[in-house]
This record gives sequence, C-alpha cells and structure tokens, in this order.
Amino acid sequence: MKQIIWSFALLLSAIVLCTSCLNDDEQELVYHQDTAITSFSLGTLNRYVTGKTKDGSKDSIYKSTITGSSYKYYIDQAKQEIYNADSLPFGTDNKHVVCNITTKNNGTVFIKNIDNDSLKYFSNTDSIDFSTPREMRVYPNDPALYILKNASGEIDLEKTPHRKYTVHVNVHQEMADSFKWNLTCTNDIFKTSHKLKAVYMNKKVYVFVSDDNKTKVYSTDETDGNNWTEHSAEFDATAYLNIAVKGSYIYTRCNDGSLKKSADGENWEDVSNVTFDRLVGAGKEKLYAFAGENTIMVSEDNGKTWTNDKMETAKYPLPNTGLCLCTLPLRTDADAERVIITGYNTNESQKSSVWSKIEEYAPNSEAHTWICYDNETSKHALPALFSMNMLKYDDKLIAMGVESDSKYNIYESDDNGLTWFATKTYVYPSGLDESASAISVVADDNNYLWIICGGTGQVWRGRLNRLGWEK
Repeated sequence: MKQIIWSFALLLSAIVLCTSCLNDDEQELVYHQDTAITSFSLGTLNRYVTGKTKDGSKDSIYKSTITGSSYKYYIDQAKQEIYNADSLPFGTDNKHVVCNITTKNNGTVFIKNIDNDSLKYFSNTDSIDFSTPREMRVYPNDPALYILKNASGEIDLEKTPHRKYTVHVNVHQEMADSFKWNLTCTNDIFKTSHKLKAVYMNKKVYVFVSDDNKTKVYSTDETDGNNWTEHSAEFDATAYLNIAVKGSYIYTRCNDGSLKKSADGENWEDVSNVTFDRLVGAGKEKLYAFAGENTIMVSEDNGKTWTNDKMETAKYPLPNTGLCLCTLPLRTDADAERVIITGYNTNESQKSSVWSKIEEYAPNSEAHTWICYDNETSKHALPALFSMNMLKYDDKLIAMGVESDSKYNIYESDDNGLTWFATKTYVYPSGLDESASAISVVADDNNYLWIICGGTGQVWRGRLNRLGWEK
C-alpha cells in the first residue's frame, strides 16, 4: 500500500509541477473527471492438454498457444462486469494472463490483490492470475478528485471516485469434442431381447422389443432412462422393423397390412391398409416404404395413400437388411431437405448401399429422383454394419454398428453419405458390453445419444461435450 501511495504522490506532484511551469503560450493540461474501461483483450495464452505419445504407450502433456485476442470480451457498464461469452478451450492456462486495457480519458487502472484488499497498479505487461474473478478499478486523471487521508498526503483510494469491474476469464472445464457417457440402467427386458428398435418423439424414448412372437413397446422420459413404462399395445413379431416417426406420431406396419399410428405409444389407431413390404422412415413431410424388390413408395398425406416414387435405374438393388432413413436440411434452401436411406443386402454384405433424394416443399417445386451412390468403386463407402444405425448428429451423418470382425465402430460423413470415415470423435462408452446381440441408437432434442443394448440390457446416454454448452 505504501508503494501505491508514493506512486500517487509522485503523480500528483508531477502534475502540479508541470502546470506551474507552463508559459502563457504553452498548452494547458486538461483533466477529466469521468472514466471507464472501454476495451479489454487478452494476449497469447498457453494451453496444456494430456494426450498419448506417438506409440500410444503412455500419457504425455502437450503445450500449444491460444491467440487470446480472437476471443471477444464484453463490457457490461451497468453490471460492471467484463467477460468472454465464448470460453477459452479446455486446458488454457488462465493463471498467467497478459491483457490489454483501454480507458476513457486516460483513466488509471488498478487490480485488487487475489488474497486481500490491497491494490496494485495495472500494467499491460503484467502476468495476472485470472483463475478466479478479479476486481479491477479505474480512477479519473483529475488530481482534484483524489481524497487525502491526512496532511501528510496519503490518498484514500476507497473514497476517491472510481469504477469497479469484476473480470472473468472463462475457460471450458471439459474437452469440446469428447463424449461423456453414463450407464443409466441395465434393463431386464432388454437383457432377454435380441431384436429391438428405438425411436424418439415428444421428449420420450420408445423401444420396440420383439421376442419372435410379438412386439411390445416401452418408453422413458428423455431426462430419465432408468425407469421404463411398459405399454399395453402388442404387435406381430416383425413390427419392430417397421417403425417411423413423423411429427407427433409413431407409425408401424403390421403383418396383416394395416398401418397404425400413435401419439403416446399406448393408444393406436388405424391409418390405412397398405401393399408395401417395409415401412422405412419419414421426413418432414412424407413417409417412405419399400415395395417389391426395387420400388420406393411415398405418402404425402400421413400414410392414407401411397404412390411409387421416381427412381433412377441403378445396378444396385435396394438394401434389405439394416435399413435406416435419415434427413438433412439443405443449407441453401430452408424449404427443402435431403432424404438418405442406407442398408445392405445379405448376399452382398461387404458394403452398404446409399440412396439419396432431395425433397423440395415450396409451391411448384421440382420433383426429384432417387439416386444410388456408387459404393462399389468408392474407396470410402460405408461398410455393412450389423445392427446398423444411421442418424443425424452434430449436423453430420453418423453410422454405428458392428463390423464383420466383431469390432464396434462409428463412421461419419459430412458429404451427405457419399463418403464415410471411421471417427475418433464419436466413441462408444468404455464400459459397453460388446457381447450385446443387437444395439439401437437414437438422438434426442438435447443432443444426447441413447444406446439400447439387446442381450445385455445396458442403456447408455451420452453427449458430445460442446453440444451441451450454452450458446
């Protein structure tokens, strides 16, 4: 504190001397009584992340640098807070921070000690510990405003007019592209089942379970996963293969040709009698089904009537196993989406086939044709996966399942299913029991992935960390 007082005393003395030495022709010093912090930015910061050595044998700490000025700082003059809404990456060292501050009318900035109430003059070259919020003050450059404690010239910084700010240097506490999985339960029903299908609708996860005699329906709230409700509805053994969600209804096709729908999994109503073989899925406006060996049918009136859709002549037949349908919005057209179907044929099970179509919903839009990607010549075709699951996640397509070598792998595609690559970003839970006889995966509105495992009964719920961060 004595150092601060002496600094102020010298500052005031210099101002007085400079003023007294001015000639009539020289410019007079101008003092300002108001001040504020008007800009705040960070310098270069260090980041430390633990990773594996090149041979993967042990952990090692890797250092990199972060350009702090790339992270915008907001100054709330009313609340007297300074903060970065976009947190710095996980592992950033916020205990040794150099920052740049600009003030109105050349105000003088001080920072409060992290352990006590003493103040220190701020310099743009100082390394500051921002691991906890810090108090900063800015004082006007008018010496007449400074309050003296006594005749000896000691200055009372508490009584002298100033503005206080609480400064936050926010750092993410978890890796952005890492998954955090939780085992919500081990369910006895799923444990004894080897055929199941999960879907998500209206804040609930529904699982259709077949025991080779009938299909039963179970559901849980999206915030739960431990407690499952058994619904009274029963369907034939293959109904679990014919599930689609459109809007606020779940649809299923039964062996007798009836198409049914439900808003709650409990109460079902007949929609129509259909001639197609397999209900595949739904987009924003239409339902899709397979008929015969190579026909896609479509309904534009919620399943009441069906027509054959336009298809190109392809050398690859429609898949008959592991069928998945997913939609992606078109970035160039808000009134359109891309519909993608994938699966494989049991007699040609090395690669999956991918069919794609653009649906435009604006008035007088063009009717597009289903096309099949050439997976035979592609070096990055999607492999045929047992218990195939394809879904939209993080604005990409991901495919989850088991490969022919019994390995659980996850593939991703950021070009609408044209090419696929094994990913290290999306990972299965480390405690997943790989003896599962089937898995079904679904994503909810909060960006959680659910993995329901037949044969082991495990129910996992996880999310890519950054998709859970507040914007």
